[in-house]
Amino acid sequence: MPTDDILAEFMANANRSGPLTIPWPHTPNTPTGFRTFESLDEWRQYVNTLSLAPWVWSGAMRKYQRAQKLYLLGWFDGDLIMASELDQMFA
Repeated sequence: MPTDDILAEFMANANRSGPLTIPWPHTPNTPTGFRTFESLDEWRQYVNTLSLAPWVWSGAMRKYQRAQKLYLLGWFDGDLIMASELDQMFA
């Protein structure tokens, strides 16, 4: 896929008209296990809560932060959420 197409897809989703709903285990007050984020800012704040403690080894921290960046970009393209999970698995 040419990069122009990839960029066009990202830009089309940048102004998402609806919420991002993803399966998420242990979601409080939700029997279905799905979590909904209404805005990019809400998603960003949630992804920030997934940060590691500062005492974690710096090599692992860098790898985790790369995966966290992919999670954040998942707002634009849901496939990046899966890529992030795979990245974390092999970090």
